[in-house]
Amino acid sequence: MAERVIVVDHGRIIADDSPARLKAKHVGDRITLGFATSPDAAAAADRIPHQVSLLEQRTLRISVDGAPGLLPGILEDLRAAGLGVTSIEVTRPTLDDVFLQLTGRSLREGGAAPESAVDRELVEV
Repeated sequence: MAERVIVVDHGRIIADDSPARLKAKHVGDRITLGFATSPDAAAAADRIPHQVSLLEQRTLRISVDGAPGLLPGILEDLRAAGLGVTSIEVTRPTLDDVFLQLTGRSLREGGAAPESAVDRELVEV
């Protein structure tokens, strides 16, 4: 595992840090919660004190750092409010997620080819 990662976009360094810090700073962990009904999902979104986005009518995504440690408290609060969660998924970010967040493009995009080898790259040092 690399100690340091440098993200290069169009020949310019746009990030330089350890993989863990890049992931925490630019993406964070994601908790995806499913609910039985849309009103339950909306009510849950109002109770969660973190960045929440509605993926579908009954599914929320929470972006946080340290999701495994925060999840029990979130679930306890929702349960106390009478909001039952029907599914849970915790996802840790990848370096591709970091690159996508920083550049708007995935490292794996097959569309437009870069003009040169330094157009976009992730360098592990």
